[in-house]
Amino acid sequence: MRIHCIEMKQTNWKIQRPEYLLPSNHTDVWLIDLRRLKAEDWIFLASNLREDELEKSRSCTDESERQRFIAARAVLRQLLSTYQNIPARELVLRSDPNRNPYLENADIAFNFAYQGNKVLLAFRRQHPELRIGVYLEKMMPGYGGRSISGHYQTPAEGVSQVPVSNTGSIFEYRARRGALLQATGLGRVDEMVARELGPSMNRGRTEGISPSFGKGPYYIYSFGLDQHYVGSLAMEGMHGVLRFYQWMAR
Repeated sequence: MRIHCIEMKQTNWKIQRPEYLLPSNHTDVWLIDLRRLKAEDWIFLASNLREDELEKSRSCTDESERQRFIAARAVLRQLLSTYQNIPARELVLRSDPNRNPYLENADIAFNFAYQGNKVLLAFRRQHPELRIGVYLEKMMPGYGGRSISGHYQTPAEGVSQVPVSNTGSIFEYRARRGALLQATGLGRVDEMVARELGPSMNRGRTEGISPSFGKGPYYIYSFGLDQHYVGSLAMEGMHGVLRFYQWMAR
């Protein structure tokens, strides 16, 4: 099994309203910046949710977590509605054993992640039977490289495998791991300390490792969102054109 790590130096995020999106078999990555949402945007987002999702959002004791959940699930429904031509509230989302969402009998693969004031969603129309994962990481100035790498790496990987002089590379490394964990089905990012995926994801070139699921190879794209966040997209097998959008409400 091989993994190809590609660092995207520049990413053009096109502002896009979902209803104007042209159908295609491309792989699309969507970014939501919660700071840009207005009161009427939140009303629209809530209208896309089913009652069980609204109830779950009400159970969130942290307001920031509640907003991230609403934005992620509501935009996920809106975009799936656009891609699948099914009303958003009629979509029946299910979760696999690793808590990744899916639609039964659908010709699309997707995943999402959120942290801080950002949400990332990824959708794959070309070869939807192949896996996809996405993750983002907020860079935290002041954290020592060794303390971070020691917490998020297994003993077999060792802290020396991740450069400690460049704090940004450590967060990029973690974003790559999170995206790959989603794509392979090995687990969610909070379980990464138990997964030995190897140091190759920090080197920006092709290396070999052996995820437990899928045939591979896996392609991991790393990209910056702004000076505070980095993101990664992991895909199994060959794929078409990547498109990057910044979500805009109706």
